[in-house]
Formats: sequence, C-alpha cells, structure tokens
Amino acid sequence: MNGNAKQWRDEDLAHRRQVKQWREDALQRELVWRNDEVERERRLLKLQNEKRAIEARCRQLTMLSQICARLAFISMVSIVEINLPETLNHALIFIYGTVLCMLLCMLACLMLLLAATQFATHTLEEDVRALDVADLTVVSPFSIWWLKKCEDSWLSGERVFRWGVGFFYVEIVVLGWVQFAPHSLATAVTITVICTAFLLYYQTQVVSKWRYLAKFPEPPAYTVTQLTPAAETSGGHSKQWRDEDVAHQQQLKQWREIMLQLELMRRNEDLEHERRLLKLQNEQRSVEARCRQLRTLSQICATLALISMVSIVEIDLPETPLNHALIFTYGTVCSIEVLCMLLCMLVCMMLLLATAQFTNSTLEGDIRALDVSELSVVSPFSLWWLKTCEDSWLLSERAFRWGYGLTYIQLVVLSWVQFGKHSLASVVTITVVCTVFLVYYHTYVVSKWRYLAKFPTAPVSNEMQLVAEVEANYGAS
Repeated sequence: MNGNAKQWRDEDLAHRRQVKQWREDALQRELVWRNDEVERERRLLKLQNEKRAIEARCRQLTMLSQICARLAFISMVSIVEINLPETLNHALIFIYGTVLCMLLCMLACLMLLLAATQFATHTLEEDVRALDVADLTVVSPFSIWWLKKCEDSWLSGERVFRWGVGFFYVEIVVLGWVQFAPHSLATAVTITVICTAFLLYYQTQVVSKWRYLAKFPEPPAYTVTQLTPAAETSGGHSKQWRDEDVAHQQQLKQWREIMLQLELMRRNEDLEHERRLLKLQNEQRSVEARCRQLRTLSQICATLALISMVSIVEIDLPETPLNHALIFTYGTVCSIEVLCMLLCMLVCMMLLLATAQFTNSTLEGDIRALDVSELSVVSPFSLWWLKTCEDSWLLSERAFRWGYGLTYIQLVVLSWVQFGKHSLASVVTITVVCTVFLVYYHTYVVSKWRYLAKFPTAPVSNEMQLVAEVEANYGAS
C-alpha cells in the first residue's frame, strides 16, 4: 500500500513538473511571439517615419522650386516687356540685364526632388529591412543617404536662392531708376532707400532667424520600451502532501496573476499606443492645415507682386510733363507693394520650411515625451508655433494687409497717370470706387477676420475623448 502511494505521489509530482514546464514553455513562446510582433511593428513604424521625413523634405523642395519659378517669371517678364529709353545710362542696362534669375535653384530643387522620390521608391524599404533591431531608434537611412548624396546640392541651391532674392531687390532698384529717373529723380532715390531698408531687414531678421533650416536636422533617438516580463518560479518539496498541494495551488495562482498582469500591461500599452497615434494624426492634420494657409497666402502674394511689377514695367509715361508728386507717389506705392508682397511670400516660405522640418524631426519625439494624461490637452505643434513662428506669421499677415491696401492706392494713382489728361470724370469715378472698396476692406473684412491672424488653441478631439473614456472604463472594470 505504501509502495503504491509513493508511486502515485511520484507520478503526481512528475505530472506537476510537466505542467509547470508546459506553463513556462507557453510563457516563453508568448514572449517570443510578442517580441517578434513588436519588432515587426517597429519596422513598420520606422518605414512610416522615414516616408514622412521624405514627404516633408519633398514639400520643402516643391515650395522652394515654385517660389523660384515665380520670381524667375517676374524677372523674365520685366526684362522682356520693359521699354528702355535711348538716353539710358549703359551701366544701368548692364546691371539690369545681368540680374540673376532663380532658374539654377529651381533646377537643383527639381533634381533633389526626383532623387528623393527614387530613393523612397526603390531603396528605402530594403535599407529599413537591413537595419538591426537596436538601430531602429538611432539610425535613419534617409538622413544618411541625404547627407551623403544631396546635402551639398541642397546647400548650394539654398545659397543661390538667397543670392537671387538679393538680386531681386537690386532689380527693383534698377527698374525704378530706368522707369522713373528721367521723370522724377526723387522717386528713384525713394525706391532705392525703401528697397535697401527691406533688403537689410530681410537679411538681419528673416535670413538670420531661419538660417538653421538650411542644415539637415539630425533625427532624434527614441526609447522604445519592450515588454519583458519575468516569470517567477517558486515551489518546494514537503513531506506532507497537503503542503505540496498548497504550494501547487499557490504556483497556479501566481501563474494566473502573471498572465493577468501581462494581459493588463499589453492592453494598457495598446491603448496608450492608439492614443499616441491618434494624437500624431491630429497634429499632422493641424500642420497640414497651417501649410495650406501658408501656401495659399504665398501664391496670392506672388500674383499681386507680379501684377505690380508688370504695372511698373508696362506703364508708358506720357511725353508731357506730369506732376512730379504724382510720379513720386506711383513709384513709391508700387515699390512698397512689391516689397511687402515679396516679404510676405518669403516669410511664408520660411515658415513652411520650418513647419516641415518640425514635423520631420521633432513632432513625434514631443508626442512620445508627453504624459498619457496630457495627450488630450497639450498640443506640441501649437506650443512650438507660438514659441517660434507666431511673430513671423503676424509679420507676414501685417505685410500682406499693407500690400493689399496699397493695391487700391496704386489703382487710384495709375488712373490719374493714364487718364488724367483725357477724362477727369473717369479718374474721379475710379478714385471714388477704390476709396469705397478700401474703406469696406478695412472696416468690414479686416475687422471681421482679424482673429484669423492669431493661432487658435487646439481643441480636444472626439477620438481622443473616446479613447480616454474606453481606457477609463477598462481600468474601472
């Protein structure tokens, strides 16, 4: 009897050791599967991050090439359409004819855009697959490729663009001397002084503030927490079967607690990951909305600047002596309008480049650094914009309002120049109509939509509230 009992006891102990081994094997397999799943997810997220970085860089190149094309078009139109007087100083003709257009910068941006697109299509995925797991958070294939292949071309293109903008101011000065110096020397001198002031402001305030955009940012290293639970084993042999049963029940209870803890940790990680992804999507939508605003404003500024440049180039001043005050007002108003629109367009371009770089290198790190309780109330993009870009945005909005208001004054002065000697009634009618529209613009349009200049506070989205409620209900249960 004692032999059978000892045999049964040995078989029971062997069975329990087998069950324990099965449990440990199951936990080990689940841990391995979980690590494989985390690795696949990290590689997918890495690929998405690299594609977002490439897309941001492509937006920068596209915006810069479009602005270069617009400024080159304005310069080419002014060269083709101008009527040079025969008594003009040859030095002015030489300076005016050798003003650089921005075709070189536009070509460099186009080549870089094609190269980045080809890299994203054919090489990026293989480079991400070749990375070791430990390198996923510290190595950026696109950054390495860009710094090796494209950084020198990008710096050269940016340098050529700055030179082109400076030459564009010189072109406005020379155009003022070509068109207005034979009629009013004071007008040409005033245009020169105004352009010099705008050029100095552009070099000291705009270029110096956003010079860091020329350098390619280094991607930040993120810390990814992996799920690494440790299974505790306990158990002891006792002479009493009751003690062994109690120890076995405690071991089963401990296994159940570990499984519940793993499930709870996995659920909390999934909820937090989902909330951070939703936060990233919301921030990207805010960034895209702001970029659309900046692109639209820069396109409108380029169009109005082109109209003003064409009006300066195409105007045919009568041979009869005009009032010098009228010529002085027309030249001053046109030049200030062009400079205001040019300043607004350049600042919008800098803000676009800065926003794309922030989305590429900083946004995800800021979202990762947020606490879970701050995801629904803190907006990293809003904080960054208010700290870095708000003053420049208000400057561009103010320059646009000034330039747009000067458009009405330009129409009035242009009517006096073109129709003053032919029909006084037409001149008075145009003056009254422009005055009415200018007053309506300032009293109704500007006053009603002035709040758009201020950056709004980002509201808490419905998706974030829904996820927070689900998490709260799950935690309560």
